Amino acid sequence: MTWEGRIVFEVSSAEPDAEVPVWVDLSSRILDDLQAVRLQIGRQNDLDQSEPARLELLLNNADDALTYANTLSPYAAWWGPGRKCRLRDTVSGALLTLFTGYIEVSTEAVITTGIEARVTISAVDRLGRLGDAPKFISTLAAHIAYVGGTELAYFWPLGGDGALNFPPAVGSDPPLRGQLDHGISLATYLSPGGGDPIPGDDLNPALFTVTYAGGAPDGRASLRADFPSPIVLKTGDTVSVAVWARPSAVDDNNPLATVILLQGGPELTPVDEIVIGADVPASGKQWISSFALNSSAWGSNVNVSTVGYDTWHLVTAQLTLGQPGQVWVNGTQGTGTSVGVIPSTVTFSRLTLAVDYPGSLAYAQVYVARSTAIPFAFARHREQWQMGLLGLDRQSTGDRVRTIAQYAGLPNVEVANTIDAGASLMRRAELAGKDPLTAMREAETTEQGLLSTDADGRLVFRDRRTLYNI
Repeated sequence: MTWEGRIVFEVSSAEPDAEVPVWVDLSSRILDDLQAVRLQIGRQNDLDQSEPARLELLLNNADDALTYANTLSPYAAWWGPGRKCRLRDTVSGALLTLFTGYIEVSTEAVITTGIEARVTISAVDRLGRLGDAPKFISTLAAHIAYVGGTELAYFWPLGGDGALNFPPAVGSDPPLRGQLDHGISLATYLSPGGGDPIPGDDLNPALFTVTYAGGAPDGRASLRADFPSPIVLKTGDTVSVAVWARPSAVDDNNPLATVILLQGGPELTPVDEIVIGADVPASGKQWISSFALNSSAWGSNVNVSTVGYDTWHLVTAQLTLGQPGQVWVNGTQGTGTSVGVIPSTVTFSRLTLAVDYPGSLAYAQVYVARSTAIPFAFARHREQWQMGLLGLDRQSTGDRVRTIAQYAGLPNVEVANTIDAGASLMRRAELAGKDPLTAMREAETTEQGLLSTDADGRLVFRDRRTLYNI
């Protein structure tokens, strides 16, 4: 082999996690005569874990093209931290990739008269990026956000951290803020983080402690969020609202839970609404979902008799404008009957979680699908229900790494054909408060395998059968 010693440094102008990078060659800017290119790869010995690979090199910035926020730079539209980069070297006339990673915050040298401006670029590979990624809210929250796709318009996990306002899990959506009835302190009826976790999950949900006196609740703790952009449905569009609920035993004449999507709010009359409720009438326990578009005198009711006390339920109400409403409870699917003429358009602008029972709520979700998109289907509802009950229990180590990679948003090209199946099974995942790399390291340790990245930036997991031929 002949090493020509010509190195190539490129940065992609595409989004960092784009399937296909768009490489821009910056090799002519390399000042390796002033500072050697430094590349750190691998591990010290076979017993160590692979550390994130790191690259550092000095570039000429005399024209300020590599200065962040320089609007006159030819790279202004995309240059900045987080961009994908790669280092290659020439071997026997061919370019060999040595490193693929992501640029960290660069350091510009002090500009002195007579000395060209320079910028030091440092980059870290996919392992380092996973270690710096946002921490997971919980196992089920990661699943919901990943599977929800673009139809998941609003999502509040309702996990407790001591605050009475619950932040969203995606985007810049508004928090669910506590509301009061009867002027009693919200803390009297709402305990963030006080509920029992869903069996296959690791989120501490909100606990509502409504009490009863004389067969009626003595107060109500409710949560409300006004949508920054109202949900406008036209014929064929679909809205779905889902929530996990764990009711405790209450008076047989009182409802257990209410989840309402409102048009505008209580100050508007009439109010179009989708209601998820549950009660225990003399005929037996049942979940009820009512769809009332009062402005057009249209309604649809669905009953599903699967209520159980001190048991978690996933309940979804779905309305496709122009069709009867549906309600899904765990693995049961019910379709309603319609009364009146459904309108051609309707607007929802507020979500209210109003609870009339002692028990827990978690994972409020709102999905919106236009007529040309695939809505939140019953199969996805059922998959989420099973995920909540079982988590990722008995998953192989290879599948665990692949799942965490999906939850972390890695492109498929970065995990295709580089993740071994794994020879060990893992218990239920506990992702709350962990970054993706930490969660993957648990699979690596369980397997006694090796987690790393290759020169092309792909995530690599080798199980013990590959490493030790056992």
